[in-house]
Amino acid sequence: MLNNLGFAYSDIGDLRRAIEFYNESLIIRQKIGDRHGESQTLSNLGNAYRQLGDASRAIEFNEKGLIIAQKIGDYHGEGNTLIGLGNAYLILGDFHRAIDYYEKSLTIFRELGDRHSEGTIVGNLGNAYLNLGHMSRAIEFYEKHLAIAREIGDELGAARTSFNLAFLLIQQGHVNNAQVHAKYARQVFLQVGHSEYASKAQELINQIQAKLS
Repeated sequence: MLNNLGFAYSDIGDLRRAIEFYNESLIIRQKIGDRHGESQTLSNLGNAYRQLGDASRAIEFNEKGLIIAQKIGDYHGEGNTLIGLGNAYLILGDFHRAIDYYEKSLTIFRELGDRHSEGTIVGNLGNAYLNLGHMSRAIEFYEKHLAIAREIGDELGAARTSFNLAFLLIQQGHVNNAQVHAKYARQVFLQVGHSEYASKAQELINQIQAKLS
């Protein structure tokens, strides 16, 4: 219940209130010896602190959650805390370490057959490689994310990745392919009512058409 309240406040952006509920939940779970719930709540706290930009606290809580998940054999929880650690190191700018954690979590979720989490991770790997300036690797992982997003019916996720791909493909000189991705992104953004993103996609299409003319 308290964790659910934490999620609810996190969803509306009230992260401080979410943290209060997560802390209350953590105390109860520790008192009753619920190790699985304790690990999950520690991960929730880590994610909340990451969203606040406090990478050090995010790492602290996710590391604690990881230790418990590994001790009790909670493979899914282990994967989630590894993602949390990757996200924390990403905002710290330690992209190589972020990639290491993402790759470990990717192995876990592929073994579990969790395509949704796999898609999240390959998208994160794309972001990490993009920050390192490795455009080809970033494109490779974004394309993997796009395929998974379409497979599981995540049209908005697919549109966002298509937009990113269009931007990178222009820089790589693959203008026609970039146009396909930009048009797809605009179409989905319009369908779901994201007019601001649709306008950005249209601006990208205009740039592409100028290069093609």
